[in-house]
Amino acid sequence: MNHVCYGIAHVDAEVFVTSGTALYEYTMDGRLVKKLYEDSTERYRVVGVGVSPDGKMIYVTDGIDGKLLTLTRDGAVTATFPDPAFKHGMLTDNIHVAATGQVFVFGNNSISQVDTVGKTILNTISVDIAKPASNYFNEVTRKLIVGFWCHDNINEYKTKTVPTF
Repeated sequence: MNHVCYGIAHVDAEVFVTSGTALYEYTMDGRLVKKLYEDSTERYRVVGVGVSPDGKMIYVTDGIDGKLLTLTRDGAVTATFPDPAFKHGMLTDNIHVAATGQVFVFGNNSISQVDTVGKTILNTISVDIAKPASNYFNEVTRKLIVGFWCHDNINEYKTKTVPTF
């Protein structure tokens, strides 16, 4: 790649990578397919990325304004959801889309479970340690497992809503 990589997600043989100003699609062997989306008004506008299990929706986080963008596979923005809770004090890929389709966006002190359309918060999890940094959704227990910046704890949080596909 000829750009920095802040976020990465994949579905099937397609890889989606953010550079801070753009979202790119690559093949699994690293060949650039195309630039799907760009916002070069400021660095860190295109940071986190997640993709739905069926590959139809791509979610991108704006690290400056605390926004979640929902895009179609051709890069068209179908929803823009600003929320101050999405702002994160560290430059991080602050989104996770579980294999079951749940969309989680994390900020400094909370994790928001967002609907698959990208327009509504379904659940907010307040975290007792600042700056969540990585997470994994366990489909069996329906718990979100979270690691934090500069901290040696991993915490589990129960989720409330499970979308159906």
